[in-house]
Amino acid sequence: GASLRSGPSGASLRSGISGASAGYRRSCVVRKDLDYLVRPPDGLKHRILAETPSEELISAMIGSINEMYHTGTGLFADFREGGLEGIRQLMAAYECCHGDICPVIFGRPDGLYDPDNGDGSRTAAILSSLRGVLDSSSGIGLSGAADLDEYTLSKIADRTHLKKKILAVHAGEKTADDIRPALDLDPDLLIHMTHASGADIDEIAQKHIPVIVCPGSNFVTGSGRPPIAEMIDEGVTVGVGTDNVMLNSPDMFSEMRLLSKVFSLSDKTVYRMCTQNGAKALRCGFTGSIDIGLKADLMVLNADSLNLSNVSDPLSGFVRRARAEDIIGIL
Repeated sequence: GASLRSGPSGASLRSGISGASAGYRRSCVVRKDLDYLVRPPDGLKHRILAETPSEELISAMIGSINEMYHTGTGLFADFREGGLEGIRQLMAAYECCHGDICPVIFGRPDGLYDPDNGDGSRTAAILSSLRGVLDSSSGIGLSGAADLDEYTLSKIADRTHLKKKILAVHAGEKTADDIRPALDLDPDLLIHMTHASGADIDEIAQKHIPVIVCPGSNFVTGSGRPPIAEMIDEGVTVGVGTDNVMLNSPDMFSEMRLLSKVFSLSDKTVYRMCTQNGAKALRCGFTGSIDIGLKADLMVLNADSLNLSNVSDPLSGFVRRARAEDIIGIL
């Protein structure tokens, strides 16, 4: 027997780190210090990116994209550091992959973390780089609203909106301090919101701002537990991401199991978060669900596998038990 399901959508991640720099891969222990791991410009992630040759980064991205495809993901978003060169690397990797998987690129202009000498030259350089990045991507992905001055952030936001591209901002991952500055940018998409208050949730619900939560990554870094049920109850569109490949596998099956077992969400809610909601948040309404006129983006699971053979509820089995080994076809 076989069970047919729409493939997961909207895995939010940074694929450039996966497998990069053998020296850093020797340790399996993750230091639960978010600033040490990912805060620009000197976090571990940024040091690895700076020290790793372009060819190795591209090879790592190929591996990550292939892993996503073979674990059933049909749509992914990549927060691409490195300006136009970073986008070029991702596209070079994508062109080497043969699976039917769709990338959504959130670029980041060069110069964001260069020293500011106070004469406006850094802002001018950032905005100059921004033009090319916007033309070559689906939008801009910011690591947070506390990493730049208010003026430069507002200019980035204004130009992104003018181009009708997506402004995606990480907020509330470590603390709630950067949530208000992020909301002031009028973002189209928020990532994490792990420390969102009730008032924050009310505001994003009223403004119809979707949120991509990354629970697996949050647990790895010790950032906390996002208020997923509260956001859903207020009508927020909540999708799911895997975040840094350096820290967390881009396997949406793992995220579904975590959401259903740790957050006690219903199977239907988890399934919708990992398919339809992710596609909606990324403005990819052509996929994420099975309907007339949409892309036939499907996976076929082996209902007779050792893992699934005794499952009585196909949806529950898909959300709570399914693994990549159960996939027998991707359409």
